[in-house]
Amino acid sequence: MKRKMKGLLSIFGLVLILIILVSCGGSTQEKPQESAQTQHSHSYYKVEEQNPTCYEAGYIEYYCDCGLSYRENLSKLDHSFGEWEIYTHATCGEEGFEIRYCSVCNESETRTYYGEHNYVTISAKEPTCCVEGHTEYKECSYCGNQEGYEVIETTTHQHFYYEQYGSEYHYEYCEDCNELIQRLQHNFTTQTIEASCEEYGAIIYTCDDCGYVYQEDIQPKGHVLGEEATCTTDQICTVCQKVIVERFGHSLVYLTCDDDVYCSICNEVIEKATGHVSSGSATCTEHEYCTSCYQNIANPHHTYVDGVCSECGELELTSSLVLELDFDGEYFYRVTGIKNSTSYVVIPNIYNGLPVKEIKSMAFMGDSLLEKVYIPSNITTIGEKAFYNCSNLTEIFFEESVKPNNLGNNWKGSAKLYYKGEYTISGNVVTLS
Repeated sequence: MKRKMKGLLSIFGLVLILIILVSCGGSTQEKPQESAQTQHSHSYYKVEEQNPTCYEAGYIEYYCDCGLSYRENLSKLDHSFGEWEIYTHATCGEEGFEIRYCSVCNESETRTYYGEHNYVTISAKEPTCCVEGHTEYKECSYCGNQEGYEVIETTTHQHFYYEQYGSEYHYEYCEDCNELIQRLQHNFTTQTIEASCEEYGAIIYTCDDCGYVYQEDIQPKGHVLGEEATCTTDQICTVCQKVIVERFGHSLVYLTCDDDVYCSICNEVIEKATGHVSSGSATCTEHEYCTSCYQNIANPHHTYVDGVCSECGELELTSSLVLELDFDGEYFYRVTGIKNSTSYVVIPNIYNGLPVKEIKSMAFMGDSLLEKVYIPSNITTIGEKAFYNCSNLTEIFFEESVKPNNLGNNWKGSAKLYYKGEYTISGNVVTLS
């Protein structure tokens, strides 16, 4: 399409030039000279251009509006060829071709070239009992031409391997061709592992050819015992030095601080007696004991002055009370009476480590000497007529703020009751609040 347009423009330009030549009187191939007699100054512009090629010259056509024109000729170009490229590879037996192209007109040209052998070194191969070997040689990778190739004849069996066949024999095979050659007896070497006192030993048989292994056990030797164990020394095996029986250690006997500490097995004195170390004098509630051996030195005891302990203020219990042991799911004591009458009776809360829970019916009935009674908190039952007809009993004092739940008929006679907080006691003197 571009070529057609270019042709039409060329025809149009030629027609236009002919018209101008006719009207202006002609044209020239060279740029016209300016006329001195004329006032006209030519202004040429390009109307047509033909680029030169490697085969044809080109030109540029210029035109002035006055009708004059001229053409500038352009010389033919030379070919500009690129590098040679292989078009067909040459071998050692056949020629090849190379080609290159003109960058201006894309014209191509070719030339022939000849190849050489492309030798590759082939390593030598050792022969085996079933395959020939060869020397090192060269071989062309194109045509297969060889230089220096020589055959090496096969050999006898050279390499062997073995397979176990039972405990006495193994088979010998050629490693290269796998041919069975012969049956052979095992070729044993031995390794001895000595037995110890406790562990088995062994003789290990290994075939150096096929690797077959078996072993014979060696029984443990057993310990050789040394001297018997004591409190301070172990019994050991004289061979392996293993402890067979551990030392006992002393079995210490601690009596008191007045006695030596000794071992009951070997009777060795381990520690000399040191004597008791007192914890301090006994009090109303605390024992006096040795702080080293914890032996009791003195029991707790009250120091009563006028019926009251001078240290803790506890009332002195009436020692002539008669009590009996009973059981109601737990052991307890019951007051049943008094041996020697007194004006003031203090009933204990605890007797022989057990609670005093009851006062038996008629326990103090008719006691004319009795004036005051102190009843502790553990008492839960007072029997019928326990203090009945005690003509001089005027006051009964309870440790708690309420009286017991279980009270029998006529239990108190005519005595007046006082509860916790309503009185204070100092010796045998009671002061009402």
